[in-house]
Amino acid sequence: MQYLDKILPRLHRDYIKLLPADPVHRILSYIHPRDFCVAAQVSKPWLRALQDAQLWHKLYTRIGLSTLASANYAPDRSVKINARRIYNLANQAYGVLKHRKFRAHALGVLSLAFDGRVVATGSADNRCRVFDVRSGECVKELIGHEEGVYCIQIDDDKIITGSADATIKVWSLKDSALLATLGGHTETVTCLKINSNILISGSADRSCRIWHLNFAPETTAAGAPPALPLKSKGAAGTRGGSAKGSRSSPTAAGETTVSNKASLKTSCLRTLHGHTAGVKCLDFTPHVLISGDVHGLLRVWHVQSGNCLNTINGNALARSPDALSSPPMGAQIHDPISCMQYTGSRLVFGTFSGRLILCDMNPHPLLGGPTSTDYETLHKWATAKESIVVNHVFELGSGEKKGRGGGAGDGGILGDVKTSGISAASLGIISSDFGEKESQASSPGGIIITGMKVQGGTKPPLAGSAVTPTPTSTSRSIPAGPGHAGPRSWALCAQMDTWRLISGGGEGRCVVWNYRTGRRIYVLRGNTIDSGDGVVHVEEEGLSTEGEAGVEVSKGQTEETDKAVTGVAFDDRYTVIGSMDGFIRLWEATGAGDDSAIIVNYTVQAQILGENGQPVAGDRKAMQKIIRIKSLHANSNLAALAQEVVDKCKLISPSKVGDVEQTLYYLQQRQGGGGWESDRAWLQKQFDAHRIQDEPAPQQNEPPTMNNIEQYIEGLYEEIPDKIASTRNILQLARVPENMEALIGNGNHVVSRKYNTVFFSSNTSHPTCLDALMSALSRVLREDGKKSMELVTNIVYIFFCFSNFSQFHGFITANKVGDMCLRIADQELARFNLWVQDLGKLETKCAQNPRDTSLITELEQEHRKFQAMLRKQDQLLFVAFHLLLNLAEDLNIEVKMLKRDIVKYLVLMLDRKTPELLILVVTFLKKLSIFRENKDEMVKMAEQLLPKLDQLVPCEHPGLQNLTLRLLFNLSHDAQFRSILVKMGFLGKLVPLLNDKAHVIVTLQLLYQLSVDDKSKSSFSFTDVIPMIMRMILEPKTDSPTTIEVMALGINIASNPRNAEVMCDDNGLKFLMKRALKTRDPLLFKMVRNLSMHDGGIKMLFLDYIDDIMHVLFKPTTPPAILVELLGLLGNLTIPDFDFAKLAEAYNLIDFISRRLAAAVAGAGGSSGNSPEKEGGITEEDDITLEVVILLGTMGNDGDVAPMIARTNVLGLLIDLMIAKEEDDEIILQVIYCIYQFLLQGSTRTILLTRTQVVSYLIDLLYDRNVEIRKMCDICLDIIAEIDEEWVKKIRQQKFQWHNSEWLQLITQASLHGSEGFEESATLYSTHKLIDDWDGRKGRRGGITGLSVDSEDEDEEFGSSMMIGGNSALLDGP
Repeated sequence: MQYLDKILPRLHRDYIKLLPADPVHRILSYIHPRDFCVAAQVSKPWLRALQDAQLWHKLYTRIGLSTLASANYAPDRSVKINARRIYNLANQAYGVLKHRKFRAHALGVLSLAFDGRVVATGSADNRCRVFDVRSGECVKELIGHEEGVYCIQIDDDKIITGSADATIKVWSLKDSALLATLGGHTETVTCLKINSNILISGSADRSCRIWHLNFAPETTAAGAPPALPLKSKGAAGTRGGSAKGSRSSPTAAGETTVSNKASLKTSCLRTLHGHTAGVKCLDFTPHVLISGDVHGLLRVWHVQSGNCLNTINGNALARSPDALSSPPMGAQIHDPISCMQYTGSRLVFGTFSGRLILCDMNPHPLLGGPTSTDYETLHKWATAKESIVVNHVFELGSGEKKGRGGGAGDGGILGDVKTSGISAASLGIISSDFGEKESQASSPGGIIITGMKVQGGTKPPLAGSAVTPTPTSTSRSIPAGPGHAGPRSWALCAQMDTWRLISGGGEGRCVVWNYRTGRRIYVLRGNTIDSGDGVVHVEEEGLSTEGEAGVEVSKGQTEETDKAVTGVAFDDRYTVIGSMDGFIRLWEATGAGDDSAIIVNYTVQAQILGENGQPVAGDRKAMQKIIRIKSLHANSNLAALAQEVVDKCKLISPSKVGDVEQTLYYLQQRQGGGGWESDRAWLQKQFDAHRIQDEPAPQQNEPPTMNNIEQYIEGLYEEIPDKIASTRNILQLARVPENMEALIGNGNHVVSRKYNTVFFSSNTSHPTCLDALMSALSRVLREDGKKSMELVTNIVYIFFCFSNFSQFHGFITANKVGDMCLRIADQELARFNLWVQDLGKLETKCAQNPRDTSLITELEQEHRKFQAMLRKQDQLLFVAFHLLLNLAEDLNIEVKMLKRDIVKYLVLMLDRKTPELLILVVTFLKKLSIFRENKDEMVKMAEQLLPKLDQLVPCEHPGLQNLTLRLLFNLSHDAQFRSILVKMGFLGKLVPLLNDKAHVIVTLQLLYQLSVDDKSKSSFSFTDVIPMIMRMILEPKTDSPTTIEVMALGINIASNPRNAEVMCDDNGLKFLMKRALKTRDPLLFKMVRNLSMHDGGIKMLFLDYIDDIMHVLFKPTTPPAILVELLGLLGNLTIPDFDFAKLAEAYNLIDFISRRLAAAVAGAGGSSGNSPEKEGGITEEDDITLEVVILLGTMGNDGDVAPMIARTNVLGLLIDLMIAKEEDDEIILQVIYCIYQFLLQGSTRTILLTRTQVVSYLIDLLYDRNVEIRKMCDICLDIIAEIDEEWVKKIRQQKFQWHNSEWLQLITQASLHGSEGFEESATLYSTHKLIDDWDGRKGRRGGITGLSVDSEDEDEEFGSSMMIGGNSALLDGP
């Protein structure tokens, strides 16, 4: 052992320090860039090696971007920044991307702009929308154009849009305000470009306009527009190199319309004429403008003078240098320039034939380049053949791919290319075949670049002349293949940066090239990446937005769209694609962002079977799993997200869902920049501060180690200073999770973090060391707890560290640590009260002696001591209650805590001011409030609890505010607590929180709970809740809360008359009806139906919408849920003068009712099983039937309806329905009410009495269990008796027969039970009570025992709450 102790240190060598540079670079190249930061912390030699520029050059070369090494590697920046940069570039180069998509518009996306933060889109729906790139939510919507938005630009805090209505609008990105409208073009504005305060637009009217945008007030004379920096040279349209007809003209000031935003001044400096067809695209630098038109011509302009420097035939540029001169007049060109990007040193433009031409804009060796400001110099440069040199021609092809080589349908051949004016060495035709490498031999149909000519395969070039392939030994072969293949291989959009070129085509694909190497990297289409090894489906993140047509992303399916790609933009992190299907597709480099993640630490232990077949414990390995939370944002549903994490990660126990949710909440706060601080970090900070401030720790020669644990335990039996030192050492060890395994004993148990997961590797007995430590700590805490606050805090903190692991809960409870924590809390609260009393006495003395400086000084010192002691006490209480919260995971322990009045202690803690302690206490109360016993205890203490929670609503701390609202929501399920909340004015405090996105959902849920009680509903009319709810319903936004919470609250408050009046004021009902008819939302119709319940002027307002309601009612596609609400709405219209007969005749309403009743009767026999059942076996058809019967009863108030009913079979169907729905009290009650209404009318009364057995059924129902049914039957029979005396005799006879049958049934049963049974039956009959098992006439259920006809019992309460005939009919007979 001594030998090993001597030799092992010699074997420890830093090989990075000792090896030469080349092998070091080779070793480090195998480290993933995301681990560079960890590697840089190993030692200084490792850091120096990772900062070596040669290493980074090799890393960039390895991913094929060696030319970017010098530009991207920054020696003065940290390793982290450089590693992230190369990591992003590598992912972009290899197509390691994440995919998201979201609906931007219902119609296609016509234009797109992206600035790294937001994506702005324009569409044929005349709207522009702005989306947050992280969440995909629509944050702005710009409405003002009268036709489609065809171009869009983002410039800092401005958005500029061009439309088919021939106008350009400038918007503010901050508040969506329209800053200016620029007019002057006469046709569609097709392209825009802004640089600083200069905006240039192109239009289908063949002109370009140069605009000046200035946010500062202008000082030029007489309102003249400000001049550009350089003066025009030469007459417009006469300069050499300009095409015939090219000119620049000034623009009248009246062409610009400025909005009321006085801070923005706009003016049109000049108009450029010369294009013979509509301008399709443009781009410019401060001095040179290049524009392309539908005829395929490029015009180079001088920005300052507006003169045309040259006209270039874009289609022939790749074939001949003569294209740099003006094309012949009248030439037929049919290949429009579709897109363009000009950077000053490079120009790329695309054509409708599917070509992308990349040109180098070389400076003239004598004249300079395009950066010159002199007009003459720029003119000579623009007309020189050496200035614009074709670098690559990306031939996108027009057919389908035929194998790996050439052939029919492969990329087209460009024909011969002369060397004059074009650099043949740099010219390349970029193919789209992924499998071949640049160094491979040529294949049939490939493209051969050799010397002076470019020759191709079997397919003839575009010019129509066939070319024979001529392979050469020195040639380089690039196999041809389709880029944007298919009949719509247009290059509609393109963008490039320092190494990438991305083009979107008409067939729905985006092709990504590395134009420095001339190689196509991959193709993006739908949610797939084609990198040559086959199509790879990229799983989407489930992002959805609540826009005009919010879409939920489909998962697990390969999606390939054939809709044209109309816009593409990208940066180092994102690639944004817009297409004609209305979607925005977002591709993000994996690992590019700072995604939130949960780290799960766990241990895997192998079990090996021994010779006897018994399992033998093998080696253990510590593992770590990172769960990246990609869709976490401010409005995330944390409960659903936590459940999804637990469901997908099998390492986390389902019981830990609450802990995962709390962790997600911490991440959400950090993401929002709230600077959320973890419990452990806060405690560490507090301990360090107090130790430095009050009692500095003694200097130690070496840090505490697990090897000295027995020594620290022995120190717990010494004096107080030694105990404090020992507990301090143990505490430092307990903070490290890895030490838990050693504490529990020789690795027999595997311990995991509380917030991660738990694994046990064996069930061996508990080690002696841990028992000794626990017993010693608990003994010191019990005996010396009052001697030193630091000692107590250290010990409780140690137990808190242990409580984070469920394996130690048994040790903690066995030593009664929880009980001691409650005793400590009681002790500290008593101590706090003494401090307050002493301080109060001193303040009284100072008030009595205001001139005594010594008392004032003493008071100030006591205040400082009090604050210091209060901080220490809050720290101790925080640890103690956090420990109890961890132990409360065991429900049995939670019950014991409840018996020890834990709720009382927590309520007292709400008086504290420390945010972290308050968060812990509210979290504890929220956890306890889930169970009824705990909730009842809190309700008993509501008078003490609510005033303290009242101070936290509203609260500046967002985390504390959210927890408080959730606690109130849990308690609001108790009716008594809801009543107290309303009395104490919490309703008014909750209203402002509806404007806070972080708390709006839980606030709506809490308001919904308060609206459940009828007594509390009227209170809403005295707050701003109703206007805010109406605004949320009528003006929904993408960032608004989910509709279900808003609608649920609106439905509840609409059932109150006072609230209904407020909601209908200012045309509120008009807007609600318009939105309901437009959206066909069943919940919105339910809310409107509730409004129709109230008598007075509100019902009269609905008369304006009867026709609209009837049209929706009779529409075949109307869902059953809406049908129920519309029928209920009509049934509520008990308006005396309303002509239901005219309505029934106009819309054939009686026939509709007849059909519905017939279907209900037919379906009662079991054929209605196709309808979805609700709770209690009731189906949607039953709901519709009930509302139809209610509507019929309401119509019965109109005397003109009865003759119409008499001519149909509706009355017979009502009787059949009463028999068929014998178990449905509501339908039976409403049917009897209809009978009551029709008994009052002569035409229908005759049919009821002569053609049906309604009297028998009514007598049968006289003894129903429902009191309201009994009352209605009695009223109906009284009406019948008053009409004809013969019916009186019949009714009496029917009643006698019924009573007689009852008596005989009772006698029969009594005879079976002897004399005692007879006496009991006689007693039952004498009190009119019925028996349970009587089987009466077919079609009606038997009587129910214990229900009296005349007594006011519980069943009267059951029936008394029912409404008859809508909501306000009187049941007082004729």
